[in-house]
Amino acid sequence: MTYSKEQLIQELGLEGFDPAKQEELLNMFYTSLNMKLRMAVAAEIPEDKIAELDAEIAKGDDAVYDWIDANVPQAAEVIEKETQTAVEDLKRRIAPFMPKGE
Repeated sequence: MTYSKEQLIQELGLEGFDPAKQEELLNMFYTSLNMKLRMAVAAEIPEDKIAELDAEIAKGDDAVYDWIDANVPQAAEVIEKETQTAVEDLKRRIAPFMPKGE
């Protein structure tokens, strides 16, 4: 599932937090997710394709996304799985800090 910012706030139960805290937690989530996605997708790339990917990285994000779409057929599934895992992980990590009654 692809989450909008509002959907992610709702899914994580952050509605009770002030906007600055919501932003802080979302930025933490996005940073962590980005790293996990890079590692998970990289694990799916055959060794003989790494040099090609490196060349695309030098061209920028759009080139990388296009290359991944063309060369990593299971990328969408990997991204979906890692996103769901990251959402569940952040839910567990922030649970102790949730406002009482949530």
